[in-house]
Amino acid sequence: MSKNKIFSQYVNSYITGKNQNTKWAASVPDGRGGQLRKQGFAIKEHACLWAKGAYERIQMGVYHTDLTFVEFCFECLVKENAVRPKTKERYEGIVRNYFTPFFEKRKMAEIDLYTVHRFRSSLESNLKISATYRRTIFHTFKQAFKEAAERGLVTDTRVIVVKPPKQNPSPAKVWCENEIKQFLSHPKVQSNSLYLVWKFAVYSGLRAGELAGLRWIDIEFSSNGGKVHVRRTKCQTTGSIFEGTKNGETRIIPLLPEAKEALMELKSLTGTPISKSMEVFSGISMKHLARDLRIACRASGVTEIRMHDLRHTFATRLIGRGANSRLVSMMLGHRDSRSTERYVHKNEDVVDSLWEIFVSSNAIQRNSNNIAESGSDSVVI
Repeated sequence: MSKNKIFSQYVNSYITGKNQNTKWAASVPDGRGGQLRKQGFAIKEHACLWAKGAYERIQMGVYHTDLTFVEFCFECLVKENAVRPKTKERYEGIVRNYFTPFFEKRKMAEIDLYTVHRFRSSLESNLKISATYRRTIFHTFKQAFKEAAERGLVTDTRVIVVKPPKQNPSPAKVWCENEIKQFLSHPKVQSNSLYLVWKFAVYSGLRAGELAGLRWIDIEFSSNGGKVHVRRTKCQTTGSIFEGTKNGETRIIPLLPEAKEALMELKSLTGTPISKSMEVFSGISMKHLARDLRIACRASGVTEIRMHDLRHTFATRLIGRGANSRLVSMMLGHRDSRSTERYVHKNEDVVDSLWEIFVSSNAIQRNSNNIAESGSDSVVI
């Protein structure tokens, strides 16, 4: 009997993918009550070879000392993890950009409480990334470390209870009606290649990735505006496209007159026949979307906001015109209404914005009367 066949007891097959491909996985007792696992082998022999090597390394007592933390993260989070492609891509980016520079070739056994506190401090001092993303990075680190502890690769499990970096996110900002008009009418903004992207964003509430992934087949034009089918997300850095939105679902939102105007203007500027499969903003580079927005804000003299704040501005306009939380959740694509509550701003600037929007709309009172009579949740935007 072949030596590799002896280790076939540690190997099993499974079905994966749309094509129902057969893959092989190996799971070897680590001698500490846990299991060392690896999956994704194309043939059984490769899985047996890995099981043989893992078994021998465990018997020699070296498996737990020569594996680096970065190597383990690539195995655990990127290769083995059965998650959505977008999540796997995010994990890989975190391991490459944040774990690798800090931990370098540090062995699993060398990751102690002091090292983890230093890593957390390095994240807190990195002002180039948001407070929320710092916590996401640290949560990913703890997720990998917890998996390593379960496999018996680390002994100092105190790391798991270390608190994430402090979160002091800058408050969301919103534009009032006058600032929206001032921004969109400024010559320097109108001459920017991203002008129509910003205009469509502030009147649709789509996320940046949803804007990048939008195709003409997703747009339904009609006499009273139309509809937008939000079906996919595109990563602006890698260009990868993922079906579904941030919460994994699709949604349909009404195409407001201002958003329709932006699309019609874009169609007229294209100059060539438009295919339904084409991306709406295919000819526009959206790589530096946030940076260019900051520059445009300064040039036009309006409040400097982030790309995501355009969603807050959109939500503020909805609320100011009488929309209820259920409608706002639907428009923004929130699965949980608690997410929408973050868009209900209560500072004085937003209250002024709501009041300005309210008094500037002559249709509000008529719309309120119609809603009262019909009992409908509809709202005029």
